This record gives sequence, C-alpha cells and structure tokens, in this order.
Amino acid sequence: TELSRHLLSQGYEDVISPTGNVGGEIAGNKTGDIVAVVGDARIGIEVKFDKQLRFGDLETRDPNAKGDTALSQLAETGANRLAAVSMIVFDKNRVDPSIATRAPNGLQFFPKFGFIVIIDTSQGDFSRLLIAYEIARMLLINNVPRTGVDPEVLDIFVQRLVQWSSTFKTVDNQLKAIKKSADKIGDLLDDAAAQLQ
Repeated sequence: TELSRHLLSQGYEDVISPTGNVGGEIAGNKTGDIVAVVGDARIGIEVKFDKQLRFGDLETRDPNAKGDTALSQLAETGANRLAAVSMIVFDKNRVDPSIATRAPNGLQFFPKFGFIVIIDTSQGDFSRLLIAYEIARMLLINNVPRTGVDPEVLDIFVQRLVQWSSTFKTVDNQLKAIKKSADKIGDLLDDAAAQLQ
C-alpha cells in the first residue's frame, strides 16, 4: 500500500498490520482496519469508503440511535486497537457531505477523537494520509498524547501542511506540463531539422 511504501522510503521501523478481520479489545468488534506500531505506541486507522456514514456529534446524538458515525468510529478505533492516535480515512468520491464539510481540505484533527482524512484514489492522491501519519507519528514520538496538545496550535499546523502540500502538487503538475510542452517542441524541431536536411 501507499503507506507501506512511504515508511520504506523514509527508513522507518514502524510495523504496520492489517487488523480489519481480527477482533480487538472490545468483544466482537473489528473496528480499526490497520494498526501501526511506533515504538511502544499505536496508531489506529479505520478505512471507510462508505457514502452513508455521516459525521455525527456525540454530544447531541441520541444514545439509542443505531448506526455508526465518523466520530464514533474514531473513538471505537482508539479503544478497540489501544491506539494513542486514531484516524479514519475516506475516499473523496465516496464520502458524505457532512464529513467533507468538516474536513474541507481533506484533513482535519478533532481533539479527543483523532484525524479525519480524505484521499483521492481516482487521482492516486494519498498525500493527506501521509501528512496525517507523519503528524500522528511525531505526536507519539514526542509523547504528546500523554502530555496533551493545544488543539488550536495543532489545527494551524495541520492546515499549513495541507496548504504547502497543495502548493507543491500544483507546482509539480505545472512543471510536468511545461516539460511535456518542451518535449513536443523538441520533437517538432527535430522533425523540421530532418526535413531541412
């Protein structure tokens, strides 16, 4: 997967395990599709390509309501996989608007819950997942889940990283377009030179 390739490219010794078919700490519960072990701490990742799952609000939610929400899945992932940091991943083309509006740039941190990440599989864009993983990893390495984090500072940090990532991707795409045009011009010049000869 993209995450495994990223860890390999960075030389990390983190251990990633698929856990979606294995029960966790909560009896009969398999929430938390992937667990990454960083040192002695865990990152729990739930993958939900489900347009029916809504954002949810635990404070106003009917306690007798049936069905999951993004927030409840984040909370479950942490509890079920003993994860210090949790994230839930959606695909851009299969996500409910109530979630997309809460993570307008494709990545949002929610204190006491974790990260909502929106990737774009059709474009092969996993950048938000990699940014979220790097932040989660830094939090674990620096023992932040135990010592606490200022959610406003973390939110600013997350949004700046997303902005820089988007700028880099835009510039990279423009450079590729320029190179493609330059290659076409080079081919035309080669043809013209051949015809002149």
